[in-house]
Amino acid sequence: MRCRNVGGVDRVLRAGIGVILLVSGLALLASGHDDGWTFAIIGVPVLASAVLGFCPPYLLFGFSTAKPSARCACVRATQDGAPR
Repeated sequence: MRCRNVGGVDRVLRAGIGVILLVSGLALLASGHDDGWTFAIIGVPVLASAVLGFCPPYLLFGFSTAKPSARCACVRATQDGAPR
């Protein structure tokens, strides 16, 4: 099993926000606005974290919205109070 720290509702929200940002960015680029790159570049990792179920900043801070059985070992250790 791969390491996951992004749970169900969190994944759905990330997927929706990622798609909105990516589509908005592409639409802005198509209409000639250079600001579209910003939206598209932000949307890609947000969407990727939803697809993969993994968020590096969550791991860094020992946070997880995934079910306990799917969490990373280091996240479980941090949340259980055990040393890494």
